[in-house]
Amino acid sequence: MFQSTLLYKTFKTYILVGSLLYLFLLAYWYNYISFYNLLNVTVFASYAGILYFSCNKPDSFYTSSRLCTTVFLYSIVVVSSYMVMSDYYTGNTFLFSTNDARIYEKYSFHIKDLSFEEAFSYISRILNYEDWGAPMTMAFILKIIPSKIFLNCCYVIMNTISAFCLFDIGKSIMSKQYAFIAVLTYTISSYALYFCGTFLKEEIMLFGVILSFFLFYRYWHSKKLLYALGAIIAAVFIVFFRPAILLFILAAFFSLLLLGEKSNIKVMFFLLILILAFVGGIALIQTAADKYIAGGNVDETYMFKNTTLFQKVVISIGAILGPFPELLQVTETLRKVPLYGAGLLLKFVLFFAFWKGAIYAIRSREVEVYPLLVFSLLETFALVLVFELELRKFLPHIPFYILLAFWYIDKYDQDADENIRKTPYYIWSNREFNICMFLVFFICLFWNILKV
Repeated sequence: MFQSTLLYKTFKTYILVGSLLYLFLLAYWYNYISFYNLLNVTVFASYAGILYFSCNKPDSFYTSSRLCTTVFLYSIVVVSSYMVMSDYYTGNTFLFSTNDARIYEKYSFHIKDLSFEEAFSYISRILNYEDWGAPMTMAFILKIIPSKIFLNCCYVIMNTISAFCLFDIGKSIMSKQYAFIAVLTYTISSYALYFCGTFLKEEIMLFGVILSFFLFYRYWHSKKLLYALGAIIAAVFIVFFRPAILLFILAAFFSLLLLGEKSNIKVMFFLLILILAFVGGIALIQTAADKYIAGGNVDETYMFKNTTLFQKVVISIGAILGPFPELLQVTETLRKVPLYGAGLLLKFVLFFAFWKGAIYAIRSREVEVYPLLVFSLLETFALVLVFELELRKFLPHIPFYILLAFWYIDKYDQDADENIRKTPYYIWSNREFNICMFLVFFICLFWNILKV
């Protein structure tokens, strides 16, 4: 019975908690009922409806073509709505994120008509190497049609291709049904679609990260060196967006290559790689964070300076479990953060599945999910340790975090191992689930009220 599955309970809880939160907050902040907030509620309702509708279908429903079609069409509608809303309030379509966007717009339009050598020479003189990738890639796209709308259409296409790649990874570690729902959960989330509507580098970078994992898993299953070469090229490409991510990707790849077979020497070698990647990643992130914060361009919700220890602890916990979502725009200054809310709320609901799955994967040596787990944990804890907590910095691991959460839910529902529910680190009682969801509701409620 579908109603007895953990999948059903998860989405039922998400819909119930989300509906209560939006209703309560709209009543509490009734003075702020606006186009912005009504759009947020509509996105939540449509997102929840599509996911719930997709949960209990015959196996033939869960195909890559249906997934990509759904992602593409829904993305077009939501991204267009975000852009219309942004234009209504600000007169532009930058979705309330103009600082970096204006820089990328300026440089990409400047170099779009130059040769590759001229463009690279220009960009390398004025920007640090971790910012070379965005304007160069944007300029290549804008060379075709010099329009931000065309760039956003390309971002939507990248998001759709990412859905195909993630589905391919998902099918190799769980059932098609749960892989389909997991990928849909990420690719049509409000935060993923937000970045499809911006002039920022995140969508390109995310595409590179997902492509590298897709090619790596293809190599692992086929042993074709062409896939391995493609995975390495895609990973190296990330250096020109966020260098620390390359170290985490390589550590993730080595986790499967070295731990796929039991060998103490290989385990020790992997632990050495893990430590080096972690330390190196922290150093690179800290350098970038210091430079960014010194400039004063700080989003108060996810990055901070001069805060108390209590605030740092609260936000760090939020980063590990959530981040905690802001659901409505209730300040005089329009901000982008509430646009992430509907999707981040579901990610928060899924925290129990991710951490239960992480414990089970490690203790049961489920090595095939190790690359996703290692990458997610490395990035999360490296960013927390340097207090670099802007959502943009956490985005690379979120699709894999969601895949792992649904991998655990699938294992639990399918009961693939007859002894699996007898293990204390696997079992998940109704009482535990209800307590966690109760906490999710009240944490989100107080976070949204007290944050203002």
